[in-house]
Parts: sequence; structure tokens; C-alpha cells
Amino acid sequence: MGLALLLALAACERPPGPHARPEEIAALQRARLPAREAGPAAGIALSYLSAGDPAGRRIIFVHGTPGDARGWADFLRACPPGAYCIAVDRPGFGETTPLQPVASLQVQADAIAPLLTVMQGQRAVLVGHSLGAPIVAQLALDHPDRVGGLLLLAGAMDPDLERVMWVQRVGALQPIASIVPRMWRTTNEELLPLQGELRALAPQLNRLRLPIAVVHGTEDPLVPYANVRFDRVMMINAQLSVDTIEGQNHFLPWNETARVQAVLHRLLQEAQG
Repeated sequence: MGLALLLALAACERPPGPHARPEEIAALQRARLPAREAGPAAGIALSYLSAGDPAGRRIIFVHGTPGDARGWADFLRACPPGAYCIAVDRPGFGETTPLQPVASLQVQADAIAPLLTVMQGQRAVLVGHSLGAPIVAQLALDHPDRVGGLLLLAGAMDPDLERVMWVQRVGALQPIASIVPRMWRTTNEELLPLQGELRALAPQLNRLRLPIAVVHGTEDPLVPYANVRFDRVMMINAQLSVDTIEGQNHFLPWNETARVQAVLHRLLQEAQG
């Protein structure tokens, strides 16, 4: 990802995003978890949007970098019947506080973990886009009794495919970092240590024993399609399915909304518990 992501998004005249109108996004329910006093995510008050039936199976959407919960508005507005859809603002983004970067996948997962409520015997299904994919994988590893399935969209999983460019390191230095917009500074500070975070995660992935749906575009310039090969090798004990989208880029939640929704509905039928 790295520099390619920063340059590609910065060059967009209109960054990709949901089709929902601003007033439709504003109508979604906003809530916040109280900050915990102890644990890896101590002090983080996670903000999220939700829709659907609070008594139903939880579907939790985790965005990439940059991003926030609003990016999942189309999915919340089409929440499957009987499900409860939750889109989080990851630490460092949106309305989650404090607004500071959190590079650790473990801390990110720990901040989201209180939402993994088993409802009527049904475990949560997690959807992660880009950097959100390793975070939901970490959640499934940490809480196998509360996660019933994963949907990885253009997931950045292979540490060998991550590159850090010199300009990213320069951008993290003062006084340059102080003049970079907060969103881009947070993004850069997440990406700089990502390769190491993924290296720590990789040897654990063979412990995943649940349905995992992978969706990836062959022309993804930010998170290469070669990540799919890594998924197949490392998640060998999961019930893994791969949907390859020929010619598609990185922005699957917005460019392939209907197809992603179809895969999600399929995963809900296959999910454990």
C-alpha cells in the first residue's frame, strides 16, 4: 500500500465513497462505546453507526485507511433482514476518541471486541476492507467463540507485498508532520509499521477455522491481487472461498456494492453458530 495509496487518494478529484446521500447517512444511528479503563485499548471510546435489528446477528464493518464508518452507509441501509449492522470508526478516524493514530492490529481489534455479542446463538460476521481485513482476522483469532465468519475485501494481508517509501518516513518527521492534514498523517503512521504488524499476524492465520470469503480485484494498484495467493496458503484450515473480480480496482465497497452484498448474504448462510 504505502505511498501508492497516499498518492492515488490525494489525486482523486472526488474520492470514492458510498452512493447514499448525506441526509441518508446522517439518519443512521450513531453511538459510542465508553472508554475502557484497562487492557490494550484503554482510553479509546469507539464510535459507530448502526442499522437493523439489535436482537439479530451482528455484522460488523471495519474500514481501511483512511476512512470512517460512513463509507459503509450503503451496506447499513441495506442491512439483511434480521441482522444488526454496525460500522465502526477505527481508532484515529471519524468520531472515535482520542483522535490519534493506533498502529497495532491487536489494539485496534481490542477496541472493537466489545461489539462481538453473540445474539440468539449466532456469532458475529466481520467485514474488513483493505487494512480492515487483518484487523478482523485478528479479532477472529482472539475471539473464535464470538466470530462466525469473515469477509475480506481487497485485504492487505501479505507482509511481503507492503512497501515503505522514503517520502513516507520524511512525512512522519517534524516539522513536516505538523503541517500534514490529520487524516493523511494518521494514515501514514498506520502504514509505516504495517509490514511488521502483518509479519506478527501471519503465522497465526492457520488457526482460523471458520468460513472466510475473499473478494479481490485483479487490477488493484494499492493492495495487489497477489494477496489472494497468500490467503490461500496461510488460511489453510479455514473454509476459504475466493471471488475474483477481473479488471476491478481497490474500491470494492463502492464500485462493486451489489456483488459484495451478494457474497455477504452467502457468507451469512455459511457462518458458524
